[in-house]
Amino acid sequence: KYEFTNVAKKYGNLIVAKEIIHSLGAEFDIPNGLTFGMKVTLKDADGTPIANKTFNTARAKGEVATAGTVTTDANGVLTESISLKNQEEIIIYGLEEGTVALVEETNPGIGFTPTYYVNGEEKATGEVTIRANQTELVDVENTYNPNYSEVGVNIQFGGTKTFAEWDGSNATLRGKTFVVRLERYNPGTKAWDILETKTV
Repeated sequence: KYEFTNVAKKYGNLIVAKEIIHSLGAEFDIPNGLTFGMKVTLKDADGTPIANKTFNTARAKGEVATAGTVTTDANGVLTESISLKNQEEIIIYGLEEGTVALVEETNPGIGFTPTYYVNGEEKATGEVTIRANQTELVDVENTYNPNYSEVGVNIQFGGTKTFAEWDGSNATLRGKTFVVRLERYNPGTKAWDILETKTV
């Protein structure tokens, strides 16, 4: 006598998101229209490529979402090109529990340094294992470092030091000197370099 037990498969989802951070701070602009390619590879728990399967997707930016599908090739790589802009994401639905997804950014370009965050934690790669009834998040964050060029520039500046409500009778201030300093921000060290000082 043989008994067979059917175990229902369980599934989860995967979000691939893109975010760009300016190295000088949030108040600085990031170039518009930039897109970043994402390579997504799917394998089962044994390391076998999940080949020739189609999954439903939704692309989202803010509250606007567009439905679609993606399909894997013989190596488990999504055949559709996934290109994301800043603050965009794609959701891949219906991945079987135990699926190992690897997200890789392709050719981010000069000035962009990618960092992978898996479910909120910084990781060396964008690899994540799908859990049942959960949505995993791989956030690919790029730090934008503008390509600055050293340009010879002649800068002249001047001014007058004035004390408000002082009629010149205060002897403690008479003859005092003050230092005026010209600085330039260095994105590499995230510090201000002193270019010139003047004593007045």
